[in-house]
Amino acid sequence: MVFSHKNRDINDYHHAQDALCLGVAGQFAVNRGFFANGLVSDGAVNSYNLYLQDYLRGYREKVNAGERRRNKAFGFIVGSMNSRNPDKRINPKTGEIVWREEDKAYLRKVMNYRKMLVTQKVGDSFGALYDTTRYGALSKKKMRIPFNKEMRDTDLYGGFSSEKTVYAVLIESKKKTRLVNIAMREYAKLGDHPSDDALRMILVEKKPEYGKARILLRHVPPMQLIRYGGALITIKSAAELNNAQQLWLPYGEYCLFDDVMNSADSVSEEQLCGLFDAIVESIQNYYPKHRFDETELAAFYAAFNRVSLEEKKDVIKEVVGALHADAKTANLKNLKMPESWGRMNNKSGYSFADSDEFIFQSPSGLFEQRISVGELKRRAR
Repeated sequence: MVFSHKNRDINDYHHAQDALCLGVAGQFAVNRGFFANGLVSDGAVNSYNLYLQDYLRGYREKVNAGERRRNKAFGFIVGSMNSRNPDKRINPKTGEIVWREEDKAYLRKVMNYRKMLVTQKVGDSFGALYDTTRYGALSKKKMRIPFNKEMRDTDLYGGFSSEKTVYAVLIESKKKTRLVNIAMREYAKLGDHPSDDALRMILVEKKPEYGKARILLRHVPPMQLIRYGGALITIKSAAELNNAQQLWLPYGEYCLFDDVMNSADSVSEEQLCGLFDAIVESIQNYYPKHRFDETELAAFYAAFNRVSLEEKKDVIKEVVGALHADAKTANLKNLKMPESWGRMNNKSGYSFADSDEFIFQSPSGLFEQRISVGELKRRAR
């Protein structure tokens, strides 16, 4: 009724859109008086019960006749909102028109907003001490952690490949600002509210030079939102940062992409090139960590133009997947690009500039406080 297409791969706005549509439909049902008692007779009490009785009666008749009852395109409430009969949209008791074309136009406008508030659950990651897979001595996986004290030699006995991170600490050491992971076994020693001395002892165990480090933020939980190098990012750990920017496409391109995802045969090469242009424009404007320089952009277009129509569809699907606000990778072998395009995964960690910001949000995202790394340094003096 409002949108002819719905796609969950472009961004996470569909959650808010679903909630909005449900709220609008519910309010229409109230305003229309569907659930107001005493509006109809036949023992139904209200319009909805009358509709339900009629539906069930028809369903039983069809079943008894050995026929399968087909569902209508719209249900009772949405069908009334979309009906050409104006009486379906008028409250019979008050005579008020409770749903107009202007209401539909406004709902469509809101559904196509470029910016919607999206928040992630932010909190410590508890659970196992290490990754759950036990690797044998002959495994190609690099193992750093022994199974126990009696089996310290991982070359002989095997072991775990990594520790599970609970949260991170932001420090400044040797004029560099970086995150340091606090693993589950270290958290077990520190507890929920460790002293500065206890926290510093853990840091020194990691690197002796951290003994002189300045602690800027004692607690940075996974999924903490930041503005890093101009990009909107969430922190997975000290070694992994994930994109948090939501991709938005104009309605025409949105519908076209949904057709591509559903393998529609009617999509032409010209349409695909137009869709590709819209996606690249978003990359260049809103995705600093994915952005191409002039030479890279020319090569990107040249590679896209060389592949077949079906390969163009696959490339567009993969690029949009890589731009989603999470940790997805993209299979761009057709364009001779690495799978890690746009991913931020560095075992050595990342350095922060004074202009980078930590963004602290309310659960709804309506309220937030931004503190730059430079400001954190000033407060730590």
